[in-house]
Amino acid sequence: MAYQVTGEMAHEWIGMGMTVLVIIHQILNRKWYGALFKGKYNPYRSISTVLNILLPAMTAGLKLTDRTKTILACIFTCIGGAGLWLFLRNDMPNYLFFQVPFAFLDYDKAGWQVLLENLLMLSFWAFIGMQTALICRNAAGKV
Repeated sequence: MAYQVTGEMAHEWIGMGMTVLVIIHQILNRKWYGALFKGKYNPYRSISTVLNILLPAMTAGLKLTDRTKTILACIFTCIGGAGLWLFLRNDMPNYLFFQVPFAFLDYDKAGWQVLLENLLMLSFWAFIGMQTALICRNAAGKV
């Protein structure tokens, strides 16, 4: 979260809070890490383990009808598309590959707009992860 949006003090406190949450998350998942290298790893288990590491499935417990799933997929496709457009428009690949210094602060934008754009860009990657997990799950069911 950019400190120009939250202020320097809030930026530091949010960063410390997120650090504490990551530590708590790792402690709570200690049994999962213990079972990580037990058993045989077929391609499906390998891919699903990697995806779980990169993105814990947040909506796996929801019971949705096919129509609702289709509607939600369309909505999230549009949101993810907007996020991808912002990601490319803001020239983020150049920042990620260290081709330009990582300082894309825009003081002319309102704080809510910066937060919304960041959430949209993150939503694109969450959508890609979710769709990849669905493809892997469906492929494993057909084998």
